[in-house]
Amino acid sequence: MPAGLRWIGAVCVGAALFDGLDLLAAQLPAAGWLSLASPWIAGAAAAWASGRGVILPMLAAASTVWARIGVDRAIGMLHGVALPPDFGVAVILIFGVSWTGMAVAGAAVLIVVRWAARRRVG
Repeated sequence: MPAGLRWIGAVCVGAALFDGLDLLAAQLPAAGWLSLASPWIAGAAAAWASGRGVILPMLAAASTVWARIGVDRAIGMLHGVALPPDFGVAVILIFGVSWTGMAVAGAAVLIVVRWAARRRVG
C-alpha cells in the first residue's frame, strides 16, 4: 500500500477510535475514564497504523484530533447546528491544543516502546 494511503487510513482509524471511545464513555458510567484516555489511545493507534519512523506517526497522531474535530463539526452542520463565529477559536484553544498534545504523547510512548523492543531483540 502506498505510504500516503496508509497514512490517511491511519488518521481515519485514529479518528474513528477516538470518537468510538468517547461514545462508549458517554454510554457507560464505569467507562467514563475513557473520555480522558481516548486522545492518548487514538494517537497511539494512528501512529501504529501509519507505520515505522517518527515523523509520519507523530503527524498521523496530531491529524487524528483535527480530523475528529472536523467530522464532528461537519455532522453538526448537517444537522443544522449553527455555532457562533467565536466558537471555532474556543474549540481550538480548549479541545484542539490539549487533545493534540495528548495524542502526540500517546504516539511518542508507542514510538519509544517500539524502539526499546527493537533494541532489546536486536
